[in-house]
Amino acid sequence: MYNMKRVIALLLTLVMLLGLVPTALAAEAAAPDGTVVKAEEVSGTPRLDAMAENGSAAETTQPTGHQPDDMVTILVELERAPVLEGFAAKKTASTSSAGAEIAAYLAGGRAEKQDAAIRRDQKKVFAEIQAAQPAALQAEGTCTACAPELMEQWTVLFNGMAVRAPYGMLDTIRNLKGVKSAHVQHVYSQPTSPATNAGVAGYSYDMVHLQEVWNKGYTGKGMLVAVVDSGLDMEYSSWWSDEEGANVTGLRRVHEAFRDDSFYSQLSNSDLRYTKESLLAFLNGRQLNANRLSPASNEAMYKTRKVPFAFDYAGDADPYTGEIISGDVNVRNSGSNHGTHVSGTVAGFVQSQEGEVLFSGVAPDAQLMMMKVFADGGNSGATESAILNALEDAMTLGADAVNLSLGSDNGFAYDDTAIHGVYARLEQAGVILMTAAGNSENSPAQGNERGGLNLAEDPDISMMSSPAVYPSNLAVASINSTINMQSVLSWTDAQGQSHTVPFSDPNEVAMKGKFPESQSFVVYDAGYGTYMDYYNAGFSNGYNGGKTGIALVKRGSADGSTLSFADKINNASSFSGTNYMGESYGVLAVLVYDSDPAATTLINMNTDNTSLTSAFISGVDGAAMIDALNAGQEVRITVHQQDQLSDWEEGGQMSSFTSWGSGSGLELKPEITAPGGNIWSTVMDSSYVEGAGKYDDYTGSYSLMSGTSMATPHMAGLAALVEQYVKSQHPQQDAAASADLTNHLLVSTAVPQQENGVYVSPRRQGAGLVNAAAAISTPCLHRCGRQAGGQAGAGRRSRLERQL
Repeated sequence: MYNMKRVIALLLTLVMLLGLVPTALAAEAAAPDGTVVKAEEVSGTPRLDAMAENGSAAETTQPTGHQPDDMVTILVELERAPVLEGFAAKKTASTSSAGAEIAAYLAGGRAEKQDAAIRRDQKKVFAEIQAAQPAALQAEGTCTACAPELMEQWTVLFNGMAVRAPYGMLDTIRNLKGVKSAHVQHVYSQPTSPATNAGVAGYSYDMVHLQEVWNKGYTGKGMLVAVVDSGLDMEYSSWWSDEEGANVTGLRRVHEAFRDDSFYSQLSNSDLRYTKESLLAFLNGRQLNANRLSPASNEAMYKTRKVPFAFDYAGDADPYTGEIISGDVNVRNSGSNHGTHVSGTVAGFVQSQEGEVLFSGVAPDAQLMMMKVFADGGNSGATESAILNALEDAMTLGADAVNLSLGSDNGFAYDDTAIHGVYARLEQAGVILMTAAGNSENSPAQGNERGGLNLAEDPDISMMSSPAVYPSNLAVASINSTINMQSVLSWTDAQGQSHTVPFSDPNEVAMKGKFPESQSFVVYDAGYGTYMDYYNAGFSNGYNGGKTGIALVKRGSADGSTLSFADKINNASSFSGTNYMGESYGVLAVLVYDSDPAATTLINMNTDNTSLTSAFISGVDGAAMIDALNAGQEVRITVHQQDQLSDWEEGGQMSSFTSWGSGSGLELKPEITAPGGNIWSTVMDSSYVEGAGKYDDYTGSYSLMSGTSMATPHMAGLAALVEQYVKSQHPQQDAAASADLTNHLLVSTAVPQQENGVYVSPRRQGAGLVNAAAAISTPCLHRCGRQAGGQAGAGRRSRLERQL
């Protein structure tokens, strides 16, 4: 028996080591003539730099090249354990969810005493930092008016402070008694992701067997998920009310998926974690980080029954230093759909008055908290301070799971910051951390002199994101959705043949919003979209009595020079406007077609800094229209409001962008795969015409996004469902044990994926594609060491357990 165990252990080790060899290396080794065999990239997925709001693990801006007198924000961790470690040591059985247990503990007298002791320590250390300033500056620099400033304090997840001080003081701070660590805080950039050619909507729930879980009654009832992201489509502001005869402040608009009635079931207040009344009662006498950042009332932080808490931890920033001045109760970010899309996948829900389900997230009966950490705008970042503030409040409020569709490439499981300890404490307390693995594929794909390949003696190609790489966080890889919905327009040629033309709209719904389906619009050939092309096509400029219609423009330029999509659209703006009667004239929209007449691929155009409606069609469809126009036919298009269901040839394959593991310590990362390529979810309606008063008729919109950011909310929603199941089966189990069992059930029942008859490397897919139905029905689970989710790795033992 002992020898048999040794044989099995050796075989498992061999399998793991083979998993370290990427596909490109396997192809190279198999070449019979010794030549290098280049692995071909999946076709039809253009690599664009379009900022299409298609979520990803973000890159991080590292503080480099500081001078001693540069003012920086330093995160200082103290030796005493934070408050939450007292809860982790408590370990008592309860019928409540993990989040509810944590919230109750943090509200108790023991936690209050720990908090007071920690703040005394912090006050003492900061006084020493202030006293140490002159000596440090004399030794390191010449700054004479750079007094340290206490910016933030944390006690729950992290015993530490954010101190604004000269960079030259960093070593001095590290050497102070009672200081465990200190580092300059990182700033994460806004999430972006690669574009795909699958259209505007994806269907993913059948892939993970979600309906079977719903059918058994597990819909997320009573669960609370925190989304740490870029914001949510709900506007809290002031407007003039004719009924009140005064300015009114409150929710001016809310996406239809996040309203009071956005639940699958008819839930009573007792079925919810928070109502407005219970939230205000819970917060009475307590101070969240949100209270410290904003003078707004707790009533303003409550939004709807679906989203009982939402706050902007990025808020207003100093234009010179980037430091957060204050928070904000308005979480709508007009420059980013990322957080709205993620939130919809987790728990959004919409049905018609007749009861038809129009949209559903994974856990439609769960409640959401939006913890906005990215500042407004497409290029604004999220500081570690903002993320820490959000995580502490999420814990105080009792989140069962946290969705983290953010990160930085090439993370280390044990880095020189204190942040990995924060996530470890969350996991130990029973909070499930679903985290995007990243969208950078692997290091050779970033570009090298070997054409994107790596040598056999250099197998380390990992691009695993941080914090996904931390042992406490489940890293989620992305697989493409199998079916998609495609926006289409149509036209009929002179022979009466109807042509259906798929198109991609960079503004998601602008074409549908501008061109009603009841009308058709004439199309004119406008060359490559130069100013003279529009002039020669005869478009009206408001004075010449010219044509009005849609400009059909070819991609590229006539002489090979650079003519961007934005250039073509802005050139058309000189021939577009509205007359005194409110009628549009000239170019109504720009329809760009691919320069390759055989191309069938759609791309997402980068149309930043443009205002005119535009869309992209394939080279095949564009060439057909041009042929008709050259033959003297009139081409009139109709834009259809209903998308067309279609297959996608790359559906069901691992997403080309999903980042490879493992971790730096050979931890098997990612742990699991979920649908993230071409996911249909909630976004803002960019075509909505704003006016006066409250926007009661606003409903929001829907669109496709891609990235591990889209895979992660599938897992956050599934975690809520499976933990609901675990609590129903083990009502007396403590919070940490319930969360641990949830993670293990999800990972143990995942289905390993194959491509072309070969298993995909576990460095790409982890354990495989999540299977929610299996997670709530399996009698067994797999454990490996003490890692979250049964994480494997070099040198770790594993065992199969049967749960009785």
